[in-house]
Amino acid sequence: MSHILSTTDYTKLKFADSDLNRYVPKTKVAKLIIELHGNPEYYYCESCKYESITPASECPKCQGIFRPPIIWFNESLKPNTINKAVSLMQEADIVISIGTSLQVYPAANLITFAMDKTDKKIITIEVNTNETQYTRFITYHVNKTASSFLK
Repeated sequence: MSHILSTTDYTKLKFADSDLNRYVPKTKVAKLIIELHGNPEYYYCESCKYESITPASECPKCQGIFRPPIIWFNESLKPNTINKAVSLMQEADIVISIGTSLQVYPAANLITFAMDKTDKKIITIEVNTNETQYTRFITYHVNKTASSFLK
């Protein structure tokens, strides 16, 4: 099971998997999670790539620019991040889109990579109180808020 997150406000995730049935820092399960817009839980140096969970105005090692690895306005998604997300969508058997308007690109377009399979049937589930531009192509639309669906 993999997760593709399009927001940066998830500080911990709870997994149903018995081995991960606890709150787990996302940095520990990076193979399961692709954070399209980054992770505000840690910081890195743009020069030497040093990482820390402690915020600072400059890198303690080389005095370079120290920032969280998140995508700011007018910055593009990292190509390797979006490519991993596309690959996961193409391999998926089931895609559940929860609480997104599917209007901000390129994240909104990811679902089309799952639905564009001619060799096998993909199950797509959209959880949203409003219909989106993809609702008519989705296998199931669940008219609930994200929080009520995840309870």
